[in-house]
Formats: sequence, structure tokens, C-alpha cells
Amino acid sequence: MSILTALVMLVPLAASPQDAQLESEGGQTEQTEQTEQTESDRSSRTVTMEDLERLREEMAADADRRIEELRLELEEEKFAEFATETGVEFEPSLDISGFLDFGFTKYFIPDQHSFKNTFADKSTFVQQHLNIYFYSRMTESLSAFLELRFTTLPLGSEAWLREIDPNRNDLSLERGDTTVADPLTLAVHRLGGVMIERAQLEWRPSNYFGVIGGRFLTPFGIWNIDHGTPVIIPIRYPTIQQYESIPLAQTGLQAFGRFYPATNTYLDWAFTISNGRGPVEASYDLDENKALGLRLKFSYEGIDNTIALGVYGYWGDYTDTVKRVNLGGVPTVLQEVYSDYTEYSGSVDLLIEFYGLRLQAEYVRRLMRFDERPARFLDNGEIGYATDHVENSGYGLLAYKLPLHNLIGDAELRPYVMFDYRSPSEIQHLDGYIFIWGLNLKPVPAVAIKAEGTYAYHPDMQTPDNEMWVVGTQIAVTF
Repeated sequence: MSILTALVMLVPLAASPQDAQLESEGGQTEQTEQTEQTESDRSSRTVTMEDLERLREEMAADADRRIEELRLELEEEKFAEFATETGVEFEPSLDISGFLDFGFTKYFIPDQHSFKNTFADKSTFVQQHLNIYFYSRMTESLSAFLELRFTTLPLGSEAWLREIDPNRNDLSLERGDTTVADPLTLAVHRLGGVMIERAQLEWRPSNYFGVIGGRFLTPFGIWNIDHGTPVIIPIRYPTIQQYESIPLAQTGLQAFGRFYPATNTYLDWAFTISNGRGPVEASYDLDENKALGLRLKFSYEGIDNTIALGVYGYWGDYTDTVKRVNLGGVPTVLQEVYSDYTEYSGSVDLLIEFYGLRLQAEYVRRLMRFDERPARFLDNGEIGYATDHVENSGYGLLAYKLPLHNLIGDAELRPYVMFDYRSPSEIQHLDGYIFIWGLNLKPVPAVAIKAEGTYAYHPDMQTPDNEMWVVGTQIAVTF
């Protein structure tokens, strides 16, 4: 061992008593500070434990948002990356799914009610929907979607005369009959029909922008988008849907997109241009005026709570024509405008979900201005001509998923109530008030079993009876 090394080892032993005292005091001070810091850390950890559940929920909600934001981007990128690494290219796909429902209904309509014999008021079993979805991805950004509804209609439907003769005070109704006989076997068949709900081509290069061309659902409200009976809570459709306060579907173009302004927050937009409303608008337009629409929707989606607020504005012309053949001289085809009006419609929809409670509401206000006025029935039963007027329609739905997991497992049971209102004209007072209540049971996610009662009241109806009742059941399944 060298002398230098020995001196270095002896230096601590040669420290003065004063240095040892200072070191002892410094150690005590450091120990006190460490004790205080430990108590502070323990206090901080106590606060953190109290907030741990909240932080976990926030982290989970943020993860859900990130998953939603990245889902389409990953779908767009994963095939390109996979192809680069392995040489395998994107493969087109075709998915087929759908839903159907079956039920029982009975109307109770007094003999002196205006709607007597209007509805099929005998107790009857019904199968209203058999919808098939076809979805194909042709490229990473190009897809096609087709929704077909198979129905027994027009069998049994009753057709009103389109043109009303002001010189008569009654109308005849003709019941549709599609019965045909096979000429080879003489077997009798009753034909049904196929309704094209949607037939659209979609190009979506990103989440923020896409274009749809073809027959598409009008992007308004809540019910019109979630229109499948396994998803909808009640059996009965609101009057907004029944009377098409806004066209339920349009033929034309729709631009759309989604932005992400904050955590779990979405802003959806859509712009529509189409043939608008008309008697044959799904096939071709009877005027040169294209209908325009604009959709905006703000939504926040948490773990156990959701809030969404949307609006849609629609402006378009309705035109109906009648063609007549002139047989005097050279035969010529003349076309006359039978009905022509411009409509301005606006809708607002609200959805709130909070720990099993669901509040859903929609309202539509529609203004109609006529250029060519067709004959129509007035509220006093006489025949007159259509006038400019405003229509108001709206509903509110309240449902609650009962906390019965310990009793029924993963099944869901929801009691619900719904109020529906329609004022078809502020000039003709035929307001309708409809109250609905029922139960919705989902034993598995793909099956919905419903039981429902309905009470309808029309206070201004010019008949002794102005009330009616309806009961019904339904089972709806997805496949």
C-alpha cells in the first residue's frame, strides 16, 4: 500500500470534533426534512387514492376516444403497411346482415270516430319488417351499402284517389290485390314487394370528409338513423316518421365528416343536395329545383353518460304533374302541374344517457308555401284547396335500464314512456296527442321483446268520439 493511499484512508478518522458535531446536526436536520417529506408524500398519496377511481374513469374514457379516432385511420393504414411488409394487397369484402320483426296488434276505435275503418282495427298478427343489409368494401376508401326491405305490400293497401273532384263529397277506396295464378299449375300466389331503403356508394378518404351518392337516409334526428326495430325501444313510430315531416330518404349527393374538438367530443356535419320530395323523386325529378339540407351534431360520449344535440335544415320544392293526351289533330302529350309548393323545414334532436336513464327528443317545424294548390279535405269535412300553413311535430321518450344484473344477468329490461304530438296545420285545428308506455326486454343483444299500450286524443275532431286505444307486442331480431 502506498503512503498516499494510507493518508487518504486516514482523513475521515482525523476529522475534528466540531466537524463531527456539525455532521450529526446536519444528519438530524436531514432526517427531520425526510420525515416531513414522507408525511407530505403520505398525505399526497391519500388524496391520490381518493381520486384514483375518477382518474381511472377519465383514462378509460380518453382511451375510448382514442380508439374511435384511430379506428378508421388504422383500417386505412393497416392494409397499406401489411402490403408493404409482406407483399399482400387489400382484399375486397362483402358482409350480409339484417333484421326482422313479428308482432300482434289491436286497435280500439269508437264507431263515431273519424278514424273508424281507416286503420286495420281488427286484432291481427303482423310482420312489418324484413330488412337485408349488403355492405361491400371495394378499396380502403370506397364502399357500397344496400338496404332492402321485403314486404307483403301493396297487398291489402288502400289507395286514395290522387285527384279529388270538388263536385263530389265522397271518395272511393280501392284495396290492393296482388293475387295471381300460375298458368301452368293454376296455383294461386299473392305477390309482395321490395322497398329500396338505401342504395349508396360511399367514398371516405378520411374521418373528416366523405361523399355519398345514391339513395341515402336523410341525416336528421335520432329515430331516422337508428331505424331498425331491434334498436328502437318502442313499437310505434312517432308522427315525425309516419307523416315524413322531413323526407326520410333522398336521392342525390351527401358530403359528411367528423371532427374531434376535445376528449370524447365529436362534431359531425353533413350537406345534402337531392331531388327533394316528390311523388316519384326516387326515380327522377319533376322540376329543376334541387333540395338542399345541412346537418350539424355535437356529442359527448363518456363511460356511463352521453349527451348529443343535433340540428338539420331542409329547403326544397315539391312538384306533382298530370299528363294528358290531346287526340284532336296530331296526338300530343300535355303536362299540367297538379301540385307545387316550397317547404322550409327545421329539426332539432336531443339525446341524454346517464347511468341507464335515456332521454330522447325530437322536434320538427315545417312551413309550406303553395304555388299550385291541389284540392283537399278540410277539417269540417268539405273539399277545398290547400293553403299555406305551418306544421309542428315532436316527441319525447324516457326509458330506464333497470339495475337487475344479479337477477337476470346480462339481459336488459327497460320500462319506457313516450309523448308524441302533431299539429298538421295552424289553420286547420286537428292536433293529435299520443301517450305511449311499455316494456322492452333484451334477453340477448340480438333480440328485443316489446309490449306496449297507446292512447291517442284529438280534441278538435268534429265527431262525438275523439279517443282511441292501441295495444301491441313485438319481437325483433338481428342476424
